[in-house]
Amino acid sequence: MRKTILFILLGLQTLCAQSLYVHTDKETYLPGEILWFKVYALNADTHVPVQEKGIAYIHILDQNGNSVLDTKLALENKNSGSVFIPQRLQAGKYTFTASTLGQTGAPFKKSLVILNPFAVVGQVMQERTPSVQFYPESGNLIEGISSRIAYIVKDGTGQKVDAELYQGEQKLSSPFHWNPENGTSLYAIFPGGKRVDLTLPQPLKSGYVLEAVSGQTAYTVQVKASKDFAGKSVKLTYGTGKHINLTLNGEGSARTQIEKSDLPDGTSLLSLWDAEGLPRAERVLFRKPGKQLELKGNLNKTVAKTREDLSFELGSSNVEQLAQVSISVRKVDSLLKENEENIHSYLYFSKHLKGIVPHSEYYLSKASEEEIEHLLMTQGWRKLNTTEGSTEGRYHLVRIRFSDKSTGAPISHQEAYFSVPDLSPMIYSARTNADGIAHFWVKNLYGTRNVATRLASGAAANADLLKYEPVKEEADFELPYGGKIPVKAYSEQAISAQVQNVFYAKERSQFLLPTSLDSLSIYGKPDYRYLLDDYTRFVVMEEVLREFIKEVNVRKNREDFHLRAFDAPRGNYLSGDPLILLDGIPLKNANEIMNYDPLKVKKIEVVASKYFFGNQIYDGVVSFHTYKGNLDGFQLDPSFTVFSYEGLQPEREFYVPDQKEGTPDQRDVLLWVPQVELQAGKTQQISIKTSDLKGDFIVDVQGVDKEGKSGAQKIRFTVE
Repeated sequence: MRKTILFILLGLQTLCAQSLYVHTDKETYLPGEILWFKVYALNADTHVPVQEKGIAYIHILDQNGNSVLDTKLALENKNSGSVFIPQRLQAGKYTFTASTLGQTGAPFKKSLVILNPFAVVGQVMQERTPSVQFYPESGNLIEGISSRIAYIVKDGTGQKVDAELYQGEQKLSSPFHWNPENGTSLYAIFPGGKRVDLTLPQPLKSGYVLEAVSGQTAYTVQVKASKDFAGKSVKLTYGTGKHINLTLNGEGSARTQIEKSDLPDGTSLLSLWDAEGLPRAERVLFRKPGKQLELKGNLNKTVAKTREDLSFELGSSNVEQLAQVSISVRKVDSLLKENEENIHSYLYFSKHLKGIVPHSEYYLSKASEEEIEHLLMTQGWRKLNTTEGSTEGRYHLVRIRFSDKSTGAPISHQEAYFSVPDLSPMIYSARTNADGIAHFWVKNLYGTRNVATRLASGAAANADLLKYEPVKEEADFELPYGGKIPVKAYSEQAISAQVQNVFYAKERSQFLLPTSLDSLSIYGKPDYRYLLDDYTRFVVMEEVLREFIKEVNVRKNREDFHLRAFDAPRGNYLSGDPLILLDGIPLKNANEIMNYDPLKVKKIEVVASKYFFGNQIYDGVVSFHTYKGNLDGFQLDPSFTVFSYEGLQPEREFYVPDQKEGTPDQRDVLLWVPQVELQAGKTQQISIKTSDLKGDFIVDVQGVDKEGKSGAQKIRFTVE
């Protein structure tokens, strides 16, 4: 007796709180270029790299929150990926997101610019009307309760401007205290004198207000609630597992202090919970971080020539055990801007903030207390997510919805198959839920592959692949470069991108599959394996089975064939039908394989005992394999749905030309190294080869050690 165990429990483990950070090779791209990225998967509280394997879902979103590019990356080795930028994308600002299935907390986000000289840009480039965005400290205004409100003013291009805000004759500065008796009508005077009438968000009749005012060593926290909550108990949670219980007085108010020394470094969450344990409000707090990974990089030259070899030495003065860092060496100019964020500023500042935070490193090092508080109030509030997540481990989830072809109703509680034809075929079993959705936990499916699925019963059904979609959230609109693209740099970059694709398209499309892929069949090692080229070849499948495969008995009942696998332990043939596979595709009956050309079959494998697959029990397995693992002309039963599926992304190799004489080298990204390991007291030597491009370049180094210390460094040089 043999069972197939898919380790589905791996896909149902509760996630430890986890944060992702993504280092990209640069911030601005043109069609034909490759976006290189490295994913850091870290413990959300300690920032220590997590050891659990998983899948990162990468999406590039347009300004309306729609995914225009996506890929899946296995988090198990270098965590290095790439995305080719196609010509179909319009010019504009995009949002790069990364998340894991069931991730707790917000996904990683960063802003990218894509410029396209081949696409119409009218829709993206049109300006919007000036606007004022209001941010009540607790997310909502409550009738009868004063609240602090911060605001941001933007002009028609999405740029922040210093407009003046008034309520009556009173000028308001961000943040300001709103008194309910003053009403909700305001107006703004924009530069140039334009007046815009405004209205605050409509107050709710009942609810809570959470106010946290930063002092030198502590936050003063006040909870205010509508009268219907007077005398109720509430709880504040903050830091790592800390909490304070409060009881609201007769006015619905309570006050306390939270020492900053009790907070973790960087940004963290203060949450308000009511007496029923429901989340009511959330606020981001900040404590200036003290620890940082000190990276020490040195170039042998700060001024280099074109096509010259440079040596870069990298180490760390305070690395604990081991640090993993990634390196991008790239050109910077009026078009190719420097990155405004790094792993340290993201983990300790931007992680808990909504949207993209420009110049986040500034807030860690130079910003005043008032600047920090304003940013925390404008980009710090979001709704609590109290659901627990699940991690995919080494498997990733493929969801397929089965529905009735006539009525469209979901087909629930039925066994279904998902097959990947190949030389080492894969087949998975799952049961549809009440919505007709089958969850297949699929292992080691890399690249774009043809896959097939059907119900185990063989009944005809619609099968729709459900893609993993990020939470749709419109991005703040902002024209790249304020709508004024630097023409000279733009032209040079467009030529550079085209030259790389003309001369090095093949070299830039080399991918590496993981060396540890499991080639074992779903049934493990077969009891018997027959390589048909070792025998006299027959042209009829029935003759092949009768003459050579003694563990399979062929029976015929009128027009229908049946196969019976030999039960070796009992010395007789099993009475039921075995699972019959062709390149991993389960066949409905033996007639299908008996009509197939045996000269196209390379080998036959037999499992000679009862076989449990999902909820199905088969009397053995008879598996046929073609020479190329591609079904080789076999006509699938109409009950199958076949579609192209993009699996996990194989690692693309970064290519550096050998710079043969007469061959151009227009690389603006001179080097991308997704993983360099640093040890205490040791340095690493990295070679950099300059291209034909002249100008200013940076070496952008980012990483984290095993103790959770993160750090970044930029080293500048010029090519003349």
